[in-house]
Amino acid sequence: NMHGEYEKQQNIIQECIQEVDSNKYWDYAAQYLDNVYKACASERGIECDKEESIKLMNNVGIDSKEVFNCVDEKGETLYQNDKNDANALRLQYSPSIVINGVYLGDADRSPAGIKTLICGAFNKPPEECGETLSATGETVSGGCS
Repeated sequence: NMHGEYEKQQNIIQECIQEVDSNKYWDYAAQYLDNVYKACASERGIECDKEESIKLMNNVGIDSKEVFNCVDEKGETLYQNDKNDANALRLQYSPSIVINGVYLGDADRSPAGIKTLICGAFNKPPEECGETLSATGETVSGGCS
């Protein structure tokens, strides 16, 4: 289960946020690193992760009670479905990039590289595809199971 219960719990929380309030998911995700991860990463405690996640959900207007109802009722099923999908695609890296069901392996992970991959899938690319983004990015590392 990747990096233990701490990471598994957050995966399920984020799955349930997408189920409960998908419009606000990116508000949560964009602030996760600075708010939840920084507060809890050193101890990797599931209680810290839960408390900080609730604070962040409240700050961005997501109903945390509804999210944790989802976690309790179908979190394990959502997690297993994700794990089955990852295994079927033979994902090996964290994070992995999958666009329209196609695993991009160790593709160029710079903002410009990812934009090129996404924009290449359009018959008529949106105007944002003409924007210039940074060409520096992270390299693939590690192997998660």
